[in-house]
Amino acid sequence: GVSIVPALEHAAATAGDAAIAARLDRARQALIGGHAVARALAEADAMTPTAVRLVRTGEETGRLSAMLAHAARVETERAERTVRTAVRLLEPTLIVVFAGIISLVAAALLQAVYGVKVEP
Repeated sequence: GVSIVPALEHAAATAGDAAIAARLDRARQALIGGHAVARALAEADAMTPTAVRLVRTGEETGRLSAMLAHAARVETERAERTVRTAVRLLEPTLIVVFAGIISLVAAALLQAVYGVKVEP
């Protein structure tokens, strides 16, 4: 129920990232200047190419809000998939790193034990 220009202003204010906020502000300025929503977002690099295509389709079919919601779902799923993949790669890497640290500590302890000379 919010028009796109104030929505982009609110999105930029709550982005939490200065670069993203600047991109959204550039897109908002382009919209004020008369550009189409998809063109403004694409030129400002404010959305992914997939999301821009969905916005363009929504503009052409008159279902912009539905396509924006769909783009949000698609990008959320993509972000979650990326995080899951990163965690899956990070877990074995951390196990190998910690195993290496533990083996170095164990080797240092054994070196100390074998280095002690017992005099009769």
